[in-house]
Amino acid sequence: MKVPFYIILSGILLLFVSCQKMVVDERGKEIVFTAGYSVSTVPAASKASFFDNVSHLQDKSGLGGFFRVEAYKNMLVDNKNVSTSDKHFTSPTIVMYYTDVTQGVNPYWTFYNDGTNKLEERYWPQTYNLDFLAYMPLKRGDSNNKIHTDKVLDPLSYVKEGTYDNEGNDKGPVFVCENLPLAQDGQNGIKEFIYAWKPNNSHTLANGGVVPLVFKHPFAAVSLQIADAHAGTVIENFQFQNIYNNGTLHVSNNSWATSGGTGSLSISPNHHIPDNISIGHTYGPYIVIPQDHGDNVKMYVKFTWRSKPYTKEVVLKNYTDKWGPGKKYTYSISLGESLEDIKVNVKVTEWGNGTTQEIEVK
Repeated sequence: MKVPFYIILSGILLLFVSCQKMVVDERGKEIVFTAGYSVSTVPAASKASFFDNVSHLQDKSGLGGFFRVEAYKNMLVDNKNVSTSDKHFTSPTIVMYYTDVTQGVNPYWTFYNDGTNKLEERYWPQTYNLDFLAYMPLKRGDSNNKIHTDKVLDPLSYVKEGTYDNEGNDKGPVFVCENLPLAQDGQNGIKEFIYAWKPNNSHTLANGGVVPLVFKHPFAAVSLQIADAHAGTVIENFQFQNIYNNGTLHVSNNSWATSGGTGSLSISPNHHIPDNISIGHTYGPYIVIPQDHGDNVKMYVKFTWRSKPYTKEVVLKNYTDKWGPGKKYTYSISLGESLEDIKVNVKVTEWGNGTTQEIEVK
């Protein structure tokens, strides 16, 4: 069964920080976290770093182990809850996968202050609700073995926080993707960005205090598979032409607005069949910004057989009208000795397929 990639987090105490001391009975009640994850297998051909299993979320030496969480004030106006850009957490707030536990205690997710190296607590507000935003991967220190020192996104995600959008149906926080690499070497270094958005939360609205934070793949992934070819064929180059690599992500509806000029995602493997690769070999996946396909968006393949060069261009909208967030597109191509012999098929899958694993978070 196809299951969307997700994490449901509960069990972290989100408690109100007051300027004055309060006794325990006066504090807001806690939210309890649990976490689920839908495992998705990512082909090893790509060197881009993906969140593709539970350990990647937890491993502080890799992408995971930390995420940043924002809490925006959701105010009651004329008997309606209204999201605002005012932040409940006045300083950057980090959640860490805590593994330094005593015998008999399992690791768990908890609020963490990397400045003091101490675990923290948070308190629910009593007079307004909260809109939660969580995201990763975060920038680390000088070594992957060190905890992060900057509470910002890893620059190799090519994503940064934008300004809060106060207008329209996509009102809410935004992220900006700038200059997502289109060259082969740049694609190999990308670290995948994921986020969760859960508006209008309070202890009374939460079921038993549980607030689900659903982490999403906002990007798309594309691959090219060699479905068939003559022995001796050399795959010289392939491209996805006239695509955008800049855009703005609106988290409230997981939608993108592309911007800037277009370019070509270009891969030049120069692989010989069967010396370097076999039939069925897949290049990718490569991370791309979700976008519509017009007449000028094409896939281009250049290959050689019996010392004769061939090229093939296909208009992508004849196969897929767009790349959507959280989807993987595998274009399989059969190469013959003439353009009439070249066939293209596409397989579209959800990014998160597999079974759900439950993680208790305290």
